[in-house]
Amino acid sequence: MALGDPNHVPDPRRNWRSDGKERPIEASWFQRAKDTLAAVFNGGAASQTQANQPDPAQHQPQQVAPVGGQAPGTSLLDWQSTAVSRVTGTSFTVQLRDPWMGPGNPLRPVVQNPEEVRGREWDYPAAANIGVTPRRFEGTSFAQLEALAQNLDILRLAIETRKDQFGNLTWSCLPIKDRNEKVRRDADERSDEIEAIMRRPDRRTPWTLWARSLIDAQLVTDAPAIYVRRTVGGKVHSLELIQGADINVLLDHTGRVPEPPYPAYQHILKGLPAVNYTTDELIYWPRNIRVGHRYGFSPVEQIIMTVNIAIRREVAKLSYFTEGNVPEALVSVPKTWTPEQIEHFQKVWDAMLADQNTRRKMKFIPGEMNYQPTRSEQSLGDGNDEWLARVVCYAFSLPPMPFVKMMNRATADNAYEAALAEGLQPMMMWFKSLMDHIIQNVFGYTDLELVWDDARRADPAEQDQRDLALIQIGRKSIDEVRIARGEAPIGMDHAVWGIGPMGMMFVTDILKAQKMGLMMPRAPMAPDAMGGMPGMMGHNGGPPMDGAGAPNVAPGVHPKAAQLLNDIDPTLLEAVGLGAKGEAARRIDVTDDDTFRSDPLSNVVFHPTVLRTLRDVEGKLKRGRR
Repeated sequence: MALGDPNHVPDPRRNWRSDGKERPIEASWFQRAKDTLAAVFNGGAASQTQANQPDPAQHQPQQVAPVGGQAPGTSLLDWQSTAVSRVTGTSFTVQLRDPWMGPGNPLRPVVQNPEEVRGREWDYPAAANIGVTPRRFEGTSFAQLEALAQNLDILRLAIETRKDQFGNLTWSCLPIKDRNEKVRRDADERSDEIEAIMRRPDRRTPWTLWARSLIDAQLVTDAPAIYVRRTVGGKVHSLELIQGADINVLLDHTGRVPEPPYPAYQHILKGLPAVNYTTDELIYWPRNIRVGHRYGFSPVEQIIMTVNIAIRREVAKLSYFTEGNVPEALVSVPKTWTPEQIEHFQKVWDAMLADQNTRRKMKFIPGEMNYQPTRSEQSLGDGNDEWLARVVCYAFSLPPMPFVKMMNRATADNAYEAALAEGLQPMMMWFKSLMDHIIQNVFGYTDLELVWDDARRADPAEQDQRDLALIQIGRKSIDEVRIARGEAPIGMDHAVWGIGPMGMMFVTDILKAQKMGLMMPRAPMAPDAMGGMPGMMGHNGGPPMDGAGAPNVAPGVHPKAAQLLNDIDPTLLEAVGLGAKGEAARRIDVTDDDTFRSDPLSNVVFHPTVLRTLRDVEGKLKRGRR
């Protein structure tokens, strides 16, 4: 068939010669091209066509076959990989076929041994440990962070405020409270040892100054480092702070800090690696750790753009007073004055203002002159300064009250509470984790921990209300409050107020009553306007109660027994729990006496003294009947 025939359909397996005639192409050429492309895409050698290879169009979207079985052929649309099950330990080959307009099969892994990179935390730079500059792969250096914190006064004030807050905190080393324990165990000699060492952690610096330096390193660079110096015998001698900017964090093959005995940190001195530390020798404890970064992310670094703007703004204000060439005011002179006349008048004017005593007085001069000030007060302070202060305070979770417009007391208190919850308490948790690591891993006391004392601020009136509420419900005793305020105890144990013959009952007595199965006492009934008890005859229209026939009748007491009680001294009745006039008998009054019985006269449980009094009265009644 001729080349120019419009009905001619070219055969893809044939080629054309220059004379227009077809020339057959060997079938092996297609196979070689196919295998070559397969090798490029699959990363392996060109495969040979098998006689029993299935049609690619009949492949399943996903097929799993054992390695020992007959593996399917490799094609442009197929991708296969050999994997090992971590559960069964068997090897299998996974082959995927990309469907029409599919996402595309992934490239074949190029790593010869996948176990070397399996579980790597992040794609760290090659040879990351070969270097002597800490943070060389970060956007900001340690020197830049320290310079920013040093040159912006608002930022430095925020840092110092947070350090002052930490300096006021107190803590104790106590045993860890188990889930089944209702009360934490008391401190032992190991707790005393830890607290004694931490009074001067490095054997030189007091605890407050040592903690302030550690907090400063966290807030500025987030690179707090503590060197554990030990004695020859292996005991902890001191905990010495090291500048975290000189510590280069090393990595293992997984991108994490190596475990002992491999070095984890390298101390860089004079630009040279000086010494290697393991995690047992150096405690490197950043607060804000991110995946893919070897170093922490401090609050200063988080607001680095805002700090830069604020520093440049402060520099512009300083140059206004030091380097500006615009005077504070310009005064126009008559248009007919020559430059010589202006210069002469300027000298006369300066001479008039040379005297300190007359400079501040008004001067009258001839002619029409216009005063034009050039100094704008708003340029030295506006809403932008307040916004920058708010951002800095927000980064450190501090209330911006000193730098913004006035707030009312309620708003200020809410701002303080929010700052306490958002800033100080999370940092206290971080500091606790550091101290727990020191106590449990450095000293080896795995059952001890740091316990913070109350860190909440309260004015004296508010603190009194809190203490009073806790005392009334028995959560605090009067002695505990006195000891907390530095006063000597008076021997007053925990008590619940509002119950009992004296208006209060000790918690120990309540527990004894509960153990004996006795009912808790009811609160005394309030008297009515006439001074009587509600429900008695002649008061409030209530029905008469038992024993209501006498003026001094105790409710629930036998009428005749109550009548004889009238002759008893009111002070005695009050002492035995019947009230000054016998009208408020208590249902129960717990003492150490275990001889509680129900009185047969009224089926009411009384104090043993009251019960004996009623028995005596009952005996007199019986003798009178005889």
